[in-house]
Amino acid sequence: MQRLVLISDWDNDSLYKTLFEGAIYSHSNINYISYIRVKPFALFETAMILRFCILHYPENTVVFVGVSSVLNEQKGYLYFFVSNKHVFIPNNGIIGLCNDMIKTTTLYKLPFESTTFPELDVFLPAWQYISNKQNIADYATPVYQCERLTNLIPDIQSNKIIATVIYVDVYGNIITNLPRQVFLNKVQNKSFEIYPGTKMLAIQKIVDSYALVDKFKPFALFNTLNLLELGIKDASLSELYDLKFLSNITIEIYDT
Repeated sequence: MQRLVLISDWDNDSLYKTLFEGAIYSHSNINYISYIRVKPFALFETAMILRFCILHYPENTVVFVGVSSVLNEQKGYLYFFVSNKHVFIPNNGIIGLCNDMIKTTTLYKLPFESTTFPELDVFLPAWQYISNKQNIADYATPVYQCERLTNLIPDIQSNKIIATVIYVDVYGNIITNLPRQVFLNKVQNKSFEIYPGTKMLAIQKIVDSYALVDKFKPFALFNTLNLLELGIKDASLSELYDLKFLSNITIEIYDT
C-alpha cells in the first residue's frame, strides 16, 4: 500500500482537503492518505511532526508539507529522500529542524509553478515523475543552501549553551532545539546545570525515562527525537515557570 502523509493547517472539512484527496486518488498511485493538522502557520510544530514522520512512518511513505506553502520562485519548493521516505516541502525554513537527520542527503529544488495550491501543482507532478521510476536528478536541481529557521540553532558559548523552546506539549513539558549529540560534544564529562528560565531551579543530570523521576520532581531527558526535553513529573513546567515557545533555556557548564 502506498501511503501519503499530508501535514497541513487545513480544517478537516476544508474545500482544500476535498480537492486534494480527489486529485491524489485520481492521478497517482497513492491509495491511503494520513492527514496531520497543525495550527495555522505553525512552522515549528510542523517541523517537529516532520521529524516524527521521518523517524517512525513505514519505508516508502510520501510526505507533503503544506504549511505556509505558497512561495515565490526565489524560495521555491524542495524534495529529499531520507530514511526511505519521500519528502516534499516548501522552502520556508522548516527544514532547519531536520539538519542532523538530512546532513548527508541531497536536496532538490523542484520545477517552479506559480500557484496557490503547490501541494497539487508542484508536489503531485514531482511524485508522479518519481513513482514512474524516473531519476529525480533529471527533473529537479540539486541545491546546497536553503531557508532555515534561525531559532532552531542553539547558541554554543565557551561555558554555556543557550537553547530555545520550540514546542510545549499537552503536559506542559518543553522540547528545546538542542540535539543530544550537540550537548554531548560540548559537555563531555563535565558537570552542568540546566536552568529552565529561572535560577531558582537547576537540573543537574539527564535521565533515561520519565519512570525514573519522582512525583513533582523536575527532569531533563533526550526524547525520541533526540532533542532535550524538560518537565516536572505530574505537573506543568511551562505553567510553573512561564515557559513558552521561543523562551530561552540556559545550560551552564563547569570544569570541575
